[in-house]
Amino acid sequence: SGPTAARFPFQAVEILSRQPETRVFANVDAASISLSLGQALVFIDGRTEAYSPEHWVKYGKLQKAGPESLEILNESGTRDVLLTLGGGSFHSLLKTLIQSPDWMLRHADTAGVLLRRPEKQHSSMKPTLASFAILQAKPADPFLSPTRQADLYAAQATLLSLSGQMDMAEERLQQGLNVCPKHPLLNHNLGNQLMQKGENRA
Repeated sequence: SGPTAARFPFQAVEILSRQPETRVFANVDAASISLSLGQALVFIDGRTEAYSPEHWVKYGKLQKAGPESLEILNESGTRDVLLTLGGGSFHSLLKTLIQSPDWMLRHADTAGVLLRRPEKQHSSMKPTLASFAILQAKPADPFLSPTRQADLYAAQATLLSLSGQMDMAEERLQQGLNVCPKHPLLNHNLGNQLMQKGENRA
């Protein structure tokens, strides 16, 4: 029972709350918890009526990612980006930021990914999404309901697939279906992954 741990990025917001106040871009699913638990200045949040059409145009451009999205984040003074991964609409921006030399991955778990644009370039090796994804890829909590366990398996699989760990992602999807065979998202995502492999009969 209670809110699914696969949806709310509690750990990432806790990291944000331990640093001086900063401007954060959080996609809509992450913004409410950023505002309620952190001290971050959020670029945009879920109150659609509070923003001008021009502001939402920028939000749409950030969704599409690419070079223009990096310019928008830079011009707005954004230092941190917090993205939840469930809907998939910000996977492109995540990949763009990870590939950019100006942004550094700070934290990733099944609920969200936190990136920062440091003031100075760091010579040390950047942490990779794969390292966080493999660390997070553990069996779901057996004390949760079958549906909540399945939610976590689906979220683990998403993080693993974004980091290129496709075999591990498929394994998590299968494990989730063993717990909750009719879970819609698990069936949908596994079907997509099998089609990408050319296994149409499966």
